[in-house]
Formats: sequence, C-alpha cells, structure tokens
Amino acid sequence: MIGNRTVAGIAFLILLVVPHYVALLGAEPSGSAPFIFDDNRVFAQLEFLRPDGTVRKAYAFVDLGTPAMTLDEKLHKELQVNEKNPLRFRVGEFEIKVESSNVETDTDLGMTGSDGKRAIPVEAVLSASVLTNYQVVFDYGKRTLTVAKSNTLEGKGDVIPCRVNEKTGLVSVTAEIGGRGYAIAVDTGSPYSWVSNTVAEQWTTANPDWKRGIGAVGEANMRTRSDDAESKAQVLRIPEMKLGSLKLRQIGMLGILPAAPPVPPLRGANKVEGSFFDWYSKKAPEPVIGWLGGNVLKGFRVMIDFPRHTTYWEQESDLDPHDLDQVGVTLERRNGGYFVAGIAEKSGKPVLDSVQVGDKLVQVDDLRVSDATRGAIFAALHGEPGSVRLLTLERGGQSLKVPAKVTAF
Repeated sequence: MIGNRTVAGIAFLILLVVPHYVALLGAEPSGSAPFIFDDNRVFAQLEFLRPDGTVRKAYAFVDLGTPAMTLDEKLHKELQVNEKNPLRFRVGEFEIKVESSNVETDTDLGMTGSDGKRAIPVEAVLSASVLTNYQVVFDYGKRTLTVAKSNTLEGKGDVIPCRVNEKTGLVSVTAEIGGRGYAIAVDTGSPYSWVSNTVAEQWTTANPDWKRGIGAVGEANMRTRSDDAESKAQVLRIPEMKLGSLKLRQIGMLGILPAAPPVPPLRGANKVEGSFFDWYSKKAPEPVIGWLGGNVLKGFRVMIDFPRHTTYWEQESDLDPHDLDQVGVTLERRNGGYFVAGIAEKSGKPVLDSVQVGDKLVQVDDLRVSDATRGAIFAALHGEPGSVRLLTLERGGQSLKVPAKVTAF
C-alpha cells in the first residue's frame, strides 16, 4: 500500500516538476509585453528567437491595418528566416511561429522612444494576419499587449460583435452615426480616425456644426505625404457614435479622399482603381467607410477575440474632445524633415498668416524636430486655444522665428 505521506510526496513532486516541463514545451496559454504608446500608436517589445534559440529583443509596430508580418531587412537576415527556419517570436512567454512565406521585409520602419525621443529603431511590423487564431488585448492604460490562446481570457466591458477578414486579420464593426449604421474598421496602426470624404460631406451637409475646419492637423495628419490630400481634408467632430451598447461622444475624424495607392492591397491581389477607401476595403472584411484609430482606442482596454469574432471595450479614461486644438499647419515629410504642406482653415479663413507653405519646421519652442518622434512634434503643437507656440522655420535658406497661435478644431 502507498501511505498518505508517499502520496503527498508524489503530489509535491508533480507540482514542482510539471510547470517547468510545460514551460519547456512552450505551452504557456498567454503572454504580455510592454509597449511604448507614441504618436497614438503601439510599439511592442517582442522577443525574436534566433536559430540557436537565443533571444533578440526588438520593437514592433502593432498594425491591424497591415496584412503581412514585416521585418527590417537586417533583422530578417540576422534571424535567418527561410523555408526551413520559420520566424519565431514571443509576446511575453507566449510563442508564435510564422512561416517564411508569410513574412515580408522592408527598410526604414521608423523610430520610437519614451518621452518622444527618437531613440529606438522600429524593426518589425506585427500584423493582424498572424493573430487571427488568438485573443489579443490592447491595454492602453497599462501599456501592455497580451496574446492568448482561444478561450483563455475573459472579456471585459461592452461586448461588440465584429467581422474578420481571415486572410488579412483586419476587423470591422458597425458604428451607428446620425441614426444610420456604417461598417467601420478598427485599426491600431492609425493614429487618428479617418473616414471617406464622400461620407463626411453627407454628414456635414446635414449637420453643418459637425465641420470644424479644413486641413489635417495634429494626429489626424497621419501620412504626412506630398499629395495635398491631407491639406484639403475636412476636420469634423461627431457628437455621438454608438458601437453596440457603447456610446462615444465628440469623436474627432478626418474626412479625406486620396486616390488608391499604386500597389495591390495585399500580396497576390490586383491593383485597385478608385479611392483610397476602395483600396483599404479590399483588406477589410467588407466595404468600410473608414476606421477608428488611436484617438478612440487609447481610452480603452480593447480585447479582440478573433476566433469568436467578438470585441470587448472596457473604458479606462475619458476621450479628449480637444485633441485637435493645434497650431493649424498640415505637415509633410520629405528630404528627412517636416515641411508645411498647408495652412488649416476655419470658417473659410486661414488660421495663420505668418507661416507659409514650403517652410521647413525646425523647432517648436524648445523641441528640436530632428530629435523628436512624430507624436512628440504634434504634442508640442498642441495646447490651449489662443496660446502661442514659437516656431523656428527655414525659408529660402534663412532661419526665422514665428509665433503661432493654437486654434480649436
């Protein structure tokens, strides 16, 4: 017979040994990683595994709007990703494997850093396509990204059904605006919420007070490209938006209608003719009018349960109805710097008369633009309406300092 003490001893050994054995098998059901929240976007610290099993830490831009996992070319080479050696990385203790055929490479993925300093290279893009089998939590309050096996985590907050493009991982929900339902994407990679200008014009025609100005400012100035689309876009604020039982108030959006990019929306697809949102909708689960970006998401703990096509929204902080109170300039990035692409308008009039299109932005008060992330630059241009920011500009080879007032948009 086996005595009670023997049974207790065996049980103790099982408790002692099994957790280590499970860990060795890589069977952790979930894992969490810290992220830097910069420019209204998520940059998570991941642990990439070299072929010999050693760890290479790197920051990844977590972008639900990108359909393919992407590595910086140097990191891709270092990890020796190929047909026989899939990409392996961990979110905390949770390991994910991606076949090499589903990994793309790129260069100059950007920089991030704490306190807005351009101090940390971004070496990867973590896309939704590699997360579709899991539960994924963006806890903006705690600045953590969690990935878990299906049925591991309990959802918290308002329950909102979603649709999922199983190939790209992009997610869409139904938003009720002005008494009508619209399909709209949820995109952690976008600093601000964008909507097709065609829809925005319908809204502002019916509700003129929704329109706040012309010209993307602050985080709405997302792409900073030289195509005039952002400098001509509408800034508007939605009094109320319903996502199921959740009510969002005074949500800022940018009504914009750039042309479709000249590249296919995803690998193997055809080039899209039409608008940017026609192109974007090919990646989404359905035609969408736009997306909800970081200006909305940052107030919540958002869980996306991909297998169950369900999202959970637990509010952690109030959303800011004054997030676009900015110095009224639309910026574009070229030649390694930021230049003024347009002067924003309010009530049909330019909000600045001392800044000119083509000026290079060198400094905002004490912040040197070349040392700062995009998020830090927009934060420096933000403030109380009527307050003044001292801009250092380059114009025609000359340096000049220009006081510029903050305008409420």
